[in-house]
Amino acid sequence: MMRIMRNVPLSRLTTIGLGGEAKRVFYPDSSLALIDAVRLCEEKDEKYFVLGAGSNVLPADAGYDGTLIVTTDCARLCAEGETIRADCGAMTSAIAAFCRARRLSGWEFFASIPASVGGMVTMNAGACGLFMSDIVLRVHAYMDNKCVWLDRKDCRFGAKESIFQTKGLVLAAEFSFFASSREESAAALARCGKMRSRQPKGRSMGCVFCNPPGISAGALIQRCGLCGVRVGGAVISEEHGNFILNAGGATERDVRTLIELARERVLRECGVALQEEIIYLR
Repeated sequence: MMRIMRNVPLSRLTTIGLGGEAKRVFYPDSSLALIDAVRLCEEKDEKYFVLGAGSNVLPADAGYDGTLIVTTDCARLCAEGETIRADCGAMTSAIAAFCRARRLSGWEFFASIPASVGGMVTMNAGACGLFMSDIVLRVHAYMDNKCVWLDRKDCRFGAKESIFQTKGLVLAAEFSFFASSREESAAALARCGKMRSRQPKGRSMGCVFCNPPGISAGALIQRCGLCGVRVGGAVISEEHGNFILNAGGATERDVRTLIELARERVLRECGVALQEEIIYLR
């Protein structure tokens, strides 16, 4: 099954909450429907983009003139012992609740990230020093016109990267967890929650830049005196320099202006070339 919508505001589909409209949006509800959606676009030679929770994405003011394939309805979870399989659209918060009900630990550090499994695995996302590559057992992917299972070593995980950034599409992933008491799980959640509570509230993409070796991108931006700098409706957070917030009515141009300002100033004053970890949806 697949819902189809037209002229959907990108502000509804992304955590930054801005952008024009998507011409057409597919909402497949299974891996098979997701593959059908991709094949349909490819057969028609139509531009498309697979979108999960919409974090780490900066949409264009002009909108997206192709087809967005949104995976939020592909969200099934199942457990076998201490292994959990999650479809690509399953949200981190849903997996945390699923694990908690089964007294399994290992996911707590990802629970507060507003992201889906597909995006997390593709970006090898991390939190509190733990990364997807630490807990992934294998990944079910659509690659070279067929479905395959890839073991962790074949996913080519690196710093905020994987094979899926250049090849294939994550359909689902299996994760390894461990048994724990509710008290132990709650304590782990509290520790990570305390760390993440220091991050700014409000609409953002998450971190804009990758951290250079040995230093925080946010600290470099703060060192350059850019925290609190505003362009239009976008502002560099005063709490964390690596976050750009939509303070109300922000546009893609506002955000891009701040990104370029931060990159130029950090290079000039600190000698460090920052690289974005966000995706430009155009």
